[in-house]
Amino acid sequence: MSRRRPSVLAASFFVPALALGLTACGAGSVSTDDLEEQVASMLEEQTGNTPDSVDCPDELPAEEDATVRCTYEMLDYEVGVAVTTTSVDGSEVNFSIKVDDEPTSGPDGADDSADDSGDDSAAGTTIPGDDVAAEVTRSLTESVGQAPDAVECPSPLTAETGSTTRCTLSADGTDYGVTVEVTEFDDATGDYHLDIAVDDQPMS
Repeated sequence: MSRRRPSVLAASFFVPALALGLTACGAGSVSTDDLEEQVASMLEEQTGNTPDSVDCPDELPAEEDATVRCTYEMLDYEVGVAVTTTSVDGSEVNFSIKVDDEPTSGPDGADDSADDSGDDSAAGTTIPGDDVAAEVTRSLTESVGQAPDAVECPSPLTAETGSTTRCTLSADGTDYGVTVEVTEFDDATGDYHLDIAVDDQPMS
């Protein structure tokens, strides 16, 4: 079955451009270690989540408008970051970072390309229960800052607007019901948007 990355994206990935400042090393650039440390610190401050890792393979030149690319991993997603020098004052380099609007990859290797397994008979008809559970876990983790102990979605979700399924989440020894609804589905691309609502009362 073809699978595409869901269009549900949490606020964690929509980080505004942030102004930062570091001291350039003797070669006239900001070291990769300093860049990675600052990017990680600002992402944690803005999103409330600590990146699992930050990778800046290139040093940032101490030249206005110079740009390098970094990536960070958070909540099983890999996201790109553009780092741009905004001004240079002696050895002080001021720069901004801008996080990409969408992650480059997600859980289970999900990306924009379809699975080439050759089984297209069910393409675009259902969203597997495991994928729904992963999306519920990711969304709740980002909204409350803590991952549930477990999420189970026993039934696949029909990939059409208005379809729903029920899941169960466990947190701190208590089970809650979860309703997941497809609010948008693009037949052409297979992209979809899910609305996730946790029951007010725990399951008896």
